[in-house]
Amino acid sequence: MQTGDVSKQFQTLEQSLLSLVGAGTTDNYDLLSLYLTCAHDVRRIGERFDGAVASLDAKKGEATRKNAAQKEKKPEDSRTGVSETRSVISKGSPIYFVSNNDLVKIGLSKSDSERLYRKVIPLGDVESICARIAEDFERLGVVSANDLKMRSGYSDYKVQSTLMSLVSAGAMRQSGRGRYVPTEKYRSIFSAHSLMEAILDLPRHEELLRRYVVQESA
Repeated sequence: MQTGDVSKQFQTLEQSLLSLVGAGTTDNYDLLSLYLTCAHDVRRIGERFDGAVASLDAKKGEATRKNAAQKEKKPEDSRTGVSETRSVISKGSPIYFVSNNDLVKIGLSKSDSERLYRKVIPLGDVESICARIAEDFERLGVVSANDLKMRSGYSDYKVQSTLMSLVSAGAMRQSGRGRYVPTEKYRSIFSAHSLMEAILDLPRHEELLRRYVVQESA
C-alpha cells in the first residue's frame, strides 16, 4: 500500500464520520458529539501522517541532490583539485612553502590551467642564496638578480624562486627591474638568518603536494 492510499483512507474515514452527523439518524447529542470528535481526531492524525511523509520525502530529495553534487564534483577533484585551490593559486602567481627540507613552488601550468606543476629547491641551496642576498645588500644597498646569479653560481630559476619566496614572505620587495630591497619590517633585521626564518614561516599547503601533475626540475 502506498502512502497516498493511506492518506485517502484517513480522508474517507473522516467523511464517513461526518456523514453520520449530517444524516440526522439520531437525537443522541452525545453520540453526534462523539462522531464530530472522532472526525476531528482522524483529520489531525491524517495531517500528521501527511506532514511526516512530506518531511521524509524532503530529506530523501536533499540526500539525492547531495549525492549528485558529489558525483559531479569528483571529476574536478581527479583533475588535481585545481578548482578548490584557485583562491590560493592564480595563473602567474605561484605559492612557495617549505616541505621536507625543500623550498616548494606550486603553480598553475601555463599550457593547461587545469593542471598544477611543482618545482623544488633544496633548502641548502636556498640558505646559500640567502647568505649571498644579505652580503649583496650590505655591500650595495640593493640586490640585483643578475649579479646574484653570477656571484652565487646557482641557476636563474633557483635565484629567482628564492627571491620571489622572500617577496611572498614579506621580507623583500621589488625595486625596479630585477632589483630587490628589504621591506620596512625587515630592513633593520636584514640577515641571512632572518631571511631563512621568513621562508620557513611561509604558510604550508601540504594538501597541494598530493595534487600536482607536472614535475619540473629546478
